[in-house]
Amino acid sequence: MSDDKLLNNYDYLFFISSYNKPQTGANFRYERLIKFIASRRQNIIWIRGSGNKNRIKQKNINSIELFNPKRITQFSLPFKLFTHKKELKKYRGKKCLIIVFGETNLIASVLLKIYLKATLSIGVRSNVLKRKMFKIEESKPIKGFLKQKKLWLMLRLWKLIYRNSEHITVQTTRAKNEFSENFGINPNKVSVIENNLPRKFLELSTKKQISDPPKKILYIGNSHKVKGFDIILESALDMIDICPTIECFTCVGISSNDKEMLSEKLSNTNVFVYWYPWCDDVQKLMLNHDLLIVPSREDQFPNVVLEALAINLPVIGSSVDGIKYMLKDEWILFNQNNINSFLECFKRVSAPGGINKVLNINNKRKMNFKFNWEHEYYQAISDFFENE
Repeated sequence: MSDDKLLNNYDYLFFISSYNKPQTGANFRYERLIKFIASRRQNIIWIRGSGNKNRIKQKNINSIELFNPKRITQFSLPFKLFTHKKELKKYRGKKCLIIVFGETNLIASVLLKIYLKATLSIGVRSNVLKRKMFKIEESKPIKGFLKQKKLWLMLRLWKLIYRNSEHITVQTTRAKNEFSENFGINPNKVSVIENNLPRKFLELSTKKQISDPPKKILYIGNSHKVKGFDIILESALDMIDICPTIECFTCVGISSNDKEMLSEKLSNTNVFVYWYPWCDDVQKLMLNHDLLIVPSREDQFPNVVLEALAINLPVIGSSVDGIKYMLKDEWILFNQNNINSFLECFKRVSAPGGINKVLNINNKRKMNFKFNWEHEYYQAISDFFENE
């Protein structure tokens, strides 16, 4: 089907983003998608945070700016959106399609759908049910109980929204099956669209010589149980025993408390701990490390794995969700709930020649993710609504 088919079906395409500045991989992908579609058709309406005002200027994009001095939540976004009710009113009676990503925009998108009598396509970027359950498990009893009640209410709300949307995209077939089962969604209205290798990382893929065995270990994530940093924290001394060449652990996104615990644990060794609460230059960090560890307990399609594959940084990860799908080979995977499984995997890759074997496995998988993601996403939406 022609790229222009979607253009003929709808008078206007609406996009909603609640952030002032893109920070996550999903944020950047969403903006790339908007720009890609705007290059192919007119009448794009982007409802966005005021911090985006001068970020993207493109001929076919009309902006509705939400005054956003601080973070907008999923509950405050609808109120901010409908302060522009007068501006939105002119689109009623037109054929409109709303394309959104993420849970924060769900309530606002379904209310806009009702107001405009529009069609809604939702991009689901993670298994939100699993993530919420991990946070409840981490909580103290009373807080955990309250979070569980809140989750119960939110699940009912999300289920209502998902069931009332016309189209949903997820990132793997497994995610599609889990999503359909968890929310009772007809799988026929769910499309699978994988992520691709980030172009700016591919441009830097001429990585320097990698140390084999590894000297510099990298973790990028946060301190939540879902991201699995506790596995590295608990295993750090054993990792040094297995691989005495280790010079440093570099941790991005963890809490200062976790950083202090890791530093204290390694205080009697010669291994340094480098800590970045946030990093704007992940490419530079990756270029200066020998091994990335991704120990998440849930991750539908982590951008950090794609970034490592693109830049030729050896990466190992947990045998779960998108990580297992992306890395594929059991030799570089481990059980995310078993320290011994992780240490066995680390022992394999830190043996002589192990890092080069990881790199060879990674390079074979890398070829599966070289494609134009924006085009694939646009095409999937076009095909779905053409067949409706």
